[in-house]
Amino acid sequence: MLTNGQDIPISELQKLIEGCLARDRHCQRRIYDIYGPSMMSLCLRYSKNREEDEEVLQDGILQMYKYISQCKK
Repeated sequence: MLTNGQDIPISELQKLIEGCLARDRHCQRRIYDIYGPSMMSLCLRYSKNREEDEEVLQDGILQMYKYISQCKK
């Protein structure tokens, strides 16, 4: 079973991406729940301002959703 480094099977991630493409909020939320904590941790390494980090995280998540159609299968 292949994973993506987050202990999520690739097949599940593909389904979540397909759901995001269909604007399924449950799939969007699941991806946020999977990747949000790691992304926030990365933001905190560069800045110690929690409020700014939350904005950067939100911008990053929005960019991810914007370009999710470019994910390769």
